[in-house]
Amino acid sequence: MTLGKLVQLARRTNPLQGRVYRLASSVRLPWIIGLVLFLLLALAAALFIGRTGDEVQVPQAILDNQESVTQSAAQSVRRGVNEGVDDLAAFSSILSPINPDQTGSLAKPLEGAAGVHGRYLSLYVIDDGGKVLHAAGKGRPTPEPLKLVEPFEMAGMRDAAQVEGSPVPIILQYAPLPERDGRARAIVGEYDPSFFRFPLAVADPGEVWLVTSDGRVIGSGGGFTAFQELPRRPLREAAARAARGESGTTVVPGSLGRQEIVAFAPVSGIGPAGTLGWNVVTARSVDSVSLPETNARRQGLIVAIVLALTTVVVFGWLWIFVLRPLFRLQSEAERIAYGDLSKNVEVIRYDEIGLVARALERIRVLLVRQRIQGDKPTRNRPPAEKES
Repeated sequence: MTLGKLVQLARRTNPLQGRVYRLASSVRLPWIIGLVLFLLLALAAALFIGRTGDEVQVPQAILDNQESVTQSAAQSVRRGVNEGVDDLAAFSSILSPINPDQTGSLAKPLEGAAGVHGRYLSLYVIDDGGKVLHAAGKGRPTPEPLKLVEPFEMAGMRDAAQVEGSPVPIILQYAPLPERDGRARAIVGEYDPSFFRFPLAVADPGEVWLVTSDGRVIGSGGGFTAFQELPRRPLREAAARAARGESGTTVVPGSLGRQEIVAFAPVSGIGPAGTLGWNVVTARSVDSVSLPETNARRQGLIVAIVLALTTVVVFGWLWIFVLRPLFRLQSEAERIAYGDLSKNVEVIRYDEIGLVARALERIRVLLVRQRIQGDKPTRNRPPAEKES
């Protein structure tokens, strides 16, 4: 390509032939460079201010507090589950005088109890063979879990069971009823696993799971799949230690964004819930703890967000209110310069750019008048005489 061709491409050509800009002389260049630089500065602030690749030393007081919170969650689960057994035992004394052979005799009290006790999905009265005599509540009995209710001598509960086709673990509590005609009976409550959210909420903020003795999840502060494994290896190791009766905390190593505090405690103590071997495991990111390193990290993120928002607002305002009207005005000036006077120059502003647009419109009008006057034919004008 010759030098003359390069010079020609570097200049503005006829708009009808497409525009070729010399970027170095365009106002677009500083706008683009400034926008990119400030956005890169915001990104650098987010990535590097307060960032440390080393592990943060978590104070022992923080670890002790997380262990205490986990133990409180475990005891809250134990007390809540035991209260359910006590409620069934108390309710059995109300049902004892009622003859189950009378049609509908147990239906009304069962429906009333199911509505009052929100911790139960369903309430059943069964005989010693697992046959359902009466049922009430949202769920319906299945033969397999009801066979777990043996013996009937005293109130108690069974460990969580997994039943095919059930999306939740089956947790049954029961209390005996007096025998009638030589038949043993019991009232059975199907515990609602979503009710565990309330005692486990003690461990907020962070993640919390209620697991069986073999580490399978039966409750959580958030969503979970029944009898799934804990999602990370440190959590599974903590659950195994809790199953051995231990309680404590560990810090999972890594950078600031990856470190987490894992605590574990068994659900132990008096009552039926204390004999099931259940455990509570909690996890909290070190980044969420108020430490000098984490505070610096949060300040870096705040600086980055403020800088990014300011950049977008300022450069967006420049584009909408300065550059885009300027480019439109440039297009109008080029159109008039190349002789297209067919359209008016639109004046929508009254600042400096608007004044320039009004001046262009006056120029266009004058050019139109001159064109009309120049094309107007002369009449009754005698022809010029030839010089002799």
